[in-house]
Amino acid sequence: MKLIIAAIGKSRPGPLKVLTNEYCARAAKLSGQFGFKGPTLVEKTGPNIAAEATALLSVGPVGAVNVALDETGENLDTVSLMRKIVSLREQNIPALVFHIGGADGHGQELLGVCGKKISFGAATWPHMLVRVMLAEQLYRVMTALAGHPYHRE
Repeated sequence: MKLIIAAIGKSRPGPLKVLTNEYCARAAKLSGQFGFKGPTLVEKTGPNIAAEATALLSVGPVGAVNVALDETGENLDTVSLMRKIVSLREQNIPALVFHIGGADGHGQELLGVCGKKISFGAATWPHMLVRVMLAEQLYRVMTALAGHPYHRE
């Protein structure tokens, strides 16, 4: 199963881009042994929220499960996220696409299509930082699957 981070906007050079790439690379090294590919970051643009939704939803193969990163979504701990991802892999889902909106978030065009919504808490996070946070969580999921001790368990 492919793990894809679909995000609006382009990464600017700097520490957030470096961290996102670092966590994606670390997760990719571990993911193959568990039947995962990625995560990969795909950047899209659109002139408005409706166009952004169309661009984001074009990412991923047919049959992919779409997950919106949204403040109204379910707030999952890492172990719960891992269990959901593993459950989807066991259902032979070809890809799991995490959608990160731009500065204005997601519109109903995207939220209505996404079967799942997750949140990183009630706070509003800059979308570039959410990329880092999601990439780190996917890396942490892969380390937990590899049997590395999870610091909260």
